[in-house]
Amino acid sequence: MILTGLSKVVDVSVSTMIYLNFAPSVAIERILSRGYRAVELSYDNLLYGKYDEPAELLEVAEAVSKYSVRYFSVHLPYDNIGGTESSLATTLGRISRWVKALDRVSVGHYVAHLPRLPHTKESLALATKFLSGLLGIIGDSYVAIENTPTTSLLGAYPEDIFKIIEEVASENVVACVDVGHANISRVALRRFHEILGSRVVSVHIHDNDGLEDKHMMPGSGSLNLDELSEFIALSRPRVAVFEVACKEHQGCDQALTYIRRIAPRILP
Repeated sequence: MILTGLSKVVDVSVSTMIYLNFAPSVAIERILSRGYRAVELSYDNLLYGKYDEPAELLEVAEAVSKYSVRYFSVHLPYDNIGGTESSLATTLGRISRWVKALDRVSVGHYVAHLPRLPHTKESLALATKFLSGLLGIIGDSYVAIENTPTTSLLGAYPEDIFKIIEEVASENVVACVDVGHANISRVALRRFHEILGSRVVSVHIHDNDGLEDKHMMPGSGSLNLDELSEFIALSRPRVAVFEVACKEHQGCDQALTYIRRIAPRILP
């Protein structure tokens, strides 16, 4: 699905989280077979189902290669990203295996969480080193830093992300604004646009009660849809990813249909 109401094309993508209790390769098949041409691999499917990670990533590449996909993005593992150099080295080794398993398909960007670190100069230096390491692994693709919902950690505020982008000094480091996380952290979406500007290439769209990261359908929680629509119009991301979690087979099919209906309401 693609919308052209903005000055540049915004692909409407769906995260494999929409079929959370399916293997990600199966989720991709279900999404793409229903007419969508942009999809994001969610780490949550692997975490929830405890699949064999290397084998399933090869299945994901096979599933994506069957379709004329306009945009494929990958949400990298976010657990166990510790605050030490040794733990980050382990994480980078794992990510390297992900990239190699997916090398037969084109990945528009990789979504990355920052290490779980407080707001200090030392944390900024360590996060910058981590991002630089990621760039060395992914080649010509992009790393999109995702904002966290936890204000005590580095990455909740657009200023955090901007500082890291400036420190890394690479055009391949961009931003993924998770509007559900911003709803919890109480950071206005307009602020992400004002600070990050054209660096916002992806938006994760889902709703919650303002307290917990529930990944609900937009409009079913406390997220202000008018504010979201304004933010999309201002930031003009390359892709808008509906990151809605669903576990019931028939209900998840219906959720895909609902996303198709609500997307024009959110993306003017």
